[in-house]
Amino acid sequence: MLFHHSLSITVITILFSRIVFYFMNLQFYLPTFRLGGLLRFFYIWDKGLSFWGAILGLTIMMIIICFKKNESILKWIDALVIPVGLGIIIANFGQLLDGQGYGTPTNLPWGMTYESINVKYTVPIHPTQIYSMLYVGGILFFIKKHRQYEFFKKEGNISLFAITFYSFVRFWMEFLRGDDTIDILGIRLAAIISAIIFLISGYILFKRYKKSHIPN
Repeated sequence: MLFHHSLSITVITILFSRIVFYFMNLQFYLPTFRLGGLLRFFYIWDKGLSFWGAILGLTIMMIIICFKKNESILKWIDALVIPVGLGIIIANFGQLLDGQGYGTPTNLPWGMTYESINVKYTVPIHPTQIYSMLYVGGILFFIKKHRQYEFFKKEGNISLFAITFYSFVRFWMEFLRGDDTIDILGIRLAAIISAIIFLISGYILFKRYKKSHIPN
């Protein structure tokens, strides 16, 4: 199914990746309303792509394709958990090399110092990219080791588990981030989104877990 729809999935994924990045960085692309700023939307070679925008585009395409093919979207989301998790790890490694998604200053011995114009600190900072690689790897390892459990055999439970624990850790990780981003009332937007996702997915996961332990 993925092979036969690979072109449309790729196009929509890149499109959404660009849209999310563009609107998250309007102050750079469109400081004032100009035609040139609008045209810069199409300059995708400037590395202006959002990983989470790509995930959004992929999810939308999978929903559409599964609906047309009368396939279970939950089954496919479960199947994509590990590939997407590996994609997050690779993206974090790229951020580590490029000085993106960095942390706040720290006195801990594993603090990293950058000599890059992308990083506003010249003192040791939290290697939040490495933290992310570690906790995502931990989630994937747990799923890989325990996916034969009866609870994980129900469609959607693997992805719910991954989303719940990822969003929980991501919420706290945002308080260690030092790069500039959109914030609301002093709280990073990503932290707010992570908290909302955690509450929703965590509630559904808990209800499913509780239901699975009710004797028939």
